[in-house]
Amino acid sequence: MPILMKCSFDFPLHVLGHYTVNGSGPGFPNQGGYFRFFNILEELDEQGEYYLDRTTGNLYIWPPGRQHLSDSDVIYASLLDDCVVLRNASNIVFKDFTLEACRRCGFVADLIHDVTFESLEVRNTGAYAIDVNGRDVTVTKCDIHDTDGGVRIVGGIRSTLESSGHVVDDNKIWKFSREGAVGNNAVEMAGVGNLVRHNDMFEGQYDAIHWGGNDHVIEYNHIHHTCMNSSDCGALMCGRDWTARGVVIRYNYIHHTLRHVPGADNRGIMLDDQYSSVIIEYNVFSDNMVHVNIGGGRDNIVRYNIFYNATAYAMQIDSRGTSHVFDKDLLPRLKAVPYKNQLWQSKYPELAIIDSMHKEFPEGNQIHHNVIYQGTNKDVIHGYSGSLTNISWFNVSSIWIATDKSDFVDPSKLDFSVRCSAADWANAENFPQPLSLNEIGPRFPTGPAYKHGPQTTKPTSVSVHQNNAPCTTRAPRPEPQHSYLPDGSYPNTLYNVSNQGCWLVIDNCHNYPNMTGKMRDTYGEAHEMAGTDESHCLARAAKQWKTCGSTANHPVTAIYGPTGAMTVGGDGCFLVDYGCPAHGSPNSGHIYRDTYAEQQLNASTNEEACLSRAYNQWQYCGGSDKYPITSIFRPTGRTRTAGGGCWIHVPHCPAHTELKTMFFDASGAARFHSDTWMFACFSQAEYYWKYCGSHREYPVTAYYRPSAMSTTFP
Repeated sequence: MPILMKCSFDFPLHVLGHYTVNGSGPGFPNQGGYFRFFNILEELDEQGEYYLDRTTGNLYIWPPGRQHLSDSDVIYASLLDDCVVLRNASNIVFKDFTLEACRRCGFVADLIHDVTFESLEVRNTGAYAIDVNGRDVTVTKCDIHDTDGGVRIVGGIRSTLESSGHVVDDNKIWKFSREGAVGNNAVEMAGVGNLVRHNDMFEGQYDAIHWGGNDHVIEYNHIHHTCMNSSDCGALMCGRDWTARGVVIRYNYIHHTLRHVPGADNRGIMLDDQYSSVIIEYNVFSDNMVHVNIGGGRDNIVRYNIFYNATAYAMQIDSRGTSHVFDKDLLPRLKAVPYKNQLWQSKYPELAIIDSMHKEFPEGNQIHHNVIYQGTNKDVIHGYSGSLTNISWFNVSSIWIATDKSDFVDPSKLDFSVRCSAADWANAENFPQPLSLNEIGPRFPTGPAYKHGPQTTKPTSVSVHQNNAPCTTRAPRPEPQHSYLPDGSYPNTLYNVSNQGCWLVIDNCHNYPNMTGKMRDTYGEAHEMAGTDESHCLARAAKQWKTCGSTANHPVTAIYGPTGAMTVGGDGCFLVDYGCPAHGSPNSGHIYRDTYAEQQLNASTNEEACLSRAYNQWQYCGGSDKYPITSIFRPTGRTRTAGGGCWIHVPHCPAHTELKTMFFDASGAARFHSDTWMFACFSQAEYYWKYCGSHREYPVTAYYRPSAMSTTFP
């Protein structure tokens, strides 16, 4: 009896090298690609490979496994493009069998409805396993692997926002891009109202999920080890659309999306090129290169997530739309939908008014109530500086920065339940514990019943991990040297005034000669609240100098008695320091005119040119915490200090009246490294505002002196 052997031969990806365009470094311009040889006789060197001599018609094969072929064996070669094709079909269930060796798709279906693909195994296809266009289609409990795409599903009507009714759930999809990368995803969907839930997706060259359209829900999925042969990729990815709104990504575990080739960063979720209005909530991200990227889009919300141990950054944000490079795609897509009709306005009110806004700006993004652990990597939200700190663009608040793994129960087992100080913060902020790993992924056995028996539910072994290790505590950090110009953090040793009211020291008052010397500012106290408000008192220095005639070299000093903080009003740009150790010697402190800045940078009349000198001069002098430098722009009396540490200014703290007005954040430095981490320092502004009772009339400012930058909350 002859032996009939059906041989399925993978066309393996033999990576022989990687080519680059502009070198081998990171970044978008340096992306290249792999090259490979195929159908080369000399490369027939391992099991599962073949070579076809197209001249003679001879087929040379090396069978997989340990099979030995004989003259009586028969080898089948598939000649089918699409194995199963449906059109205008309905009320069909495909269940409990294996479909394989399709040159293109396993199933191709168009204009179908009420069709179910259940408990199937689809493998060894040249394109998508299941490619569907219709409504009310379900793909459930299937094993899909060794394909060039898992499930492509399209349906719904965008103009009316009618839902497709499609569901892709409880599937296991892996090795879903055997040949191609871009466009060969575990799940690709378009249209309206697709639901993708409780799937396990892994081992793909490019995206796991790629979508377009509106009102999709992606939830309870386990997505890992994707983008394995690509750069500038996302485990979940979409791009270039202001109109594809209503997408919710929640309760997923997304991990190990890393970059293994030169090029741009890979991300857990990549909202590329101004993609807008996605809600990303209650997810766990771990060990990705970047967890979430907002590439210039609008109205995205990122909240209640765990961000653990990104190799680059927890998040990336930018304002790439200001270049208008993507308008050629964005504007036609905007015009293609009825975004101003009543239905769309009620569903997407922010989109309805986009024509009256600056479309190119990344407005309306909210990032709040997230727990972030970055290890020694301190760039938490990459790009969060300058104009991007504008709260109308990126409103960042309520971020807990975990500085130790002990804040989590057991990351090695993907248990990111928070504990210790992180749990205290979570309880105070109503931040929920993340779902356990047992609550995501398929809920039932996947694949045909003949492979796993008659089980109706997935066997689970729910284990409760415990971590009884002591919580990490750190002693407060020592205070760096304070500015020589009194700022309220220490007693004023330059002028002896009482601890009440606002005081002026006038060198010479041309317009009012009798107003000379040190005196109580009775006018400012009576008319400008200078006796009870530090900022109003300090503003009096420049105002009084102008009242006296704005005479050069005759400054006016203002001192706020309750704190000792002071500034100087007058002409020019001045520096205050303890000397310049790198180019001279230390001293006990002095105030002097910054002649270089006035002559070279126009700093006597340009406030920013003057104030920026603090940081530049501090770096020039060695950048030591022991020798801070302050710039004073005397025409306004405004100051800026460069030096060590994170310093907090609280105008009034009703809930904790013992708190000083200006102080070094010693506890934050110990817990979050706020003295060496600008993002941590800036987060403390919100913390102390809430600590003091959340009074909007008393905003809190955090000064990160190593960069001479500050932020105020709210």
